[in-house]
Amino acid sequence: MPTCQRRILLNDIDAAGVAFSARIIAIAHESFEQACAASGAALEQLIAARVGLPLVHVEADFHAPMRHGDLIDIDVHCARIGGGSVTIAISLRRGSKPTATVRQIHACVDMDALVSRPLTDELRAVFAAWGPGRTGGAADSGVVPLAGVTGASAIPPGGQAPPSGNSAEKPDKTA
Repeated sequence: MPTCQRRILLNDIDAAGVAFSARIIAIAHESFEQACAASGAALEQLIAARVGLPLVHVEADFHAPMRHGDLIDIDVHCARIGGGSVTIAISLRRGSKPTATVRQIHACVDMDALVSRPLTDELRAVFAAWGPGRTGGAADSGVVPLAGVTGASAIPPGGQAPPSGNSAEKPDKTA
């Protein structure tokens, strides 16, 4: 179920000509922010209300290279809702070929005291709507435009849910 498309830009690639890990993680986070905004939970509104959703854990599996000009479909789903945190699964693919899977855990915090707090009922409802097989984005269409990114466009939902498993292998940190 694609929620948006994002073209791989020149600043996303490294000297080898492929998108590098930090940019892929940033693209995944951009997609999460856009899904929040399209669902009525824009991060700037949460920040104004002194509710934060900082990223406390991120992991990524890279399945295939992404090159400059590739048009990537991005799916945003909620994998788990906890008392004071939410786990978001973001899948990137080129056509039907998976390119990366990013898993983010966001804690809910009181931004004045900088301590964890329970997720608000409103946030629980937003993330529950993105549950397994549900797409983050506009409630009526499931489409999340990636605003402000050249080469990005919204597309209608369709396709299959992303793989849900955690990789049994951890990335080699020696590279």
